[in-house]
Amino acid sequence: MSDDIGGIDSHAGERPLSGKATASLIFGLTSVFLCLNLFTGVPAIILGILAQGDISKFGYRGAKAATWGTILGIVGIVMIPVLGILAAMTLPAVAKVRAEARSTISLANMRDVTMAFTMYEGQYGHFPPAAGGPAPNQVSWRLELAPYLEMAAVREAYRRNQPWDSDTNQEFVAMIPASLQSPMNPEAASGMTNYLVPVGEETAFPPEGQFTSSAKFRDGVANTILLLEADNELAVPWTEPRDLDYDAQNPLNGLGRLYPGHFHAAFADGRVERMDDDVDAVQFRAMITPHGGEVVPGD
Repeated sequence: MSDDIGGIDSHAGERPLSGKATASLIFGLTSVFLCLNLFTGVPAIILGILAQGDISKFGYRGAKAATWGTILGIVGIVMIPVLGILAAMTLPAVAKVRAEARSTISLANMRDVTMAFTMYEGQYGHFPPAAGGPAPNQVSWRLELAPYLEMAAVREAYRRNQPWDSDTNQEFVAMIPASLQSPMNPEAASGMTNYLVPVGEETAFPPEGQFTSSAKFRDGVANTILLLEADNELAVPWTEPRDLDYDAQNPLNGLGRLYPGHFHAAFADGRVERMDDDVDAVQFRAMITPHGGEVVPGD
């Protein structure tokens, strides 16, 4: 006859293994190695303590498993603030690297666009106007440069006798050239672009749509900004004849929120630069106006 005490057969040849000890060890391991921390660390500690009690009372095996489960559970919980500190230290660095990579891509895009301006000027003797043709069927400079950005078919198919947002022309918005897609704009692939020219009486792109050429830039091509990467709030469909309205009182308006500490500008000589977002407004204004006669520091 079997004398059953506490669920243990007294005639068994081997002491049973404590299930709580096993569970404690499993929870402890997952707490540390799967980074589940509180979710399994607390159960590991509780089960480990209960298992030690059962082992002492009923003679179960598994004392080491219960001990290690408890220890690992404690380690898992202690790791929470450690992981938090590591995340706080690592995430900004990761974000900085990601922003740097996107900045490099964007500068390459702007270099392509500036080269397209140069090729267009070489062919026609002037830059395309920011918005050419009579309203309401004005055509954006971006569309005029499409052949130099590997999208000649779009320029050919575009209906110049219709507004950019007509049913027919709207189809071309999604066909945005890769070089006009800012890596910082989540809507770039659908046709939005951040690459805008400064439009104003004193800029390289007068609002009336007159033709201009680099040969007429009295301040020199190296000191004249052609293209800027504006903040996402000012992004436009790439075929829309709308750009960055130049404000002489606030020339930095719409710039400097995409990248930490800087924004991008492309010059008439083909150079692209990261410009500090706290650049002196007077100095920046001198770079926007090709005929101002201002002295740009570094000349």
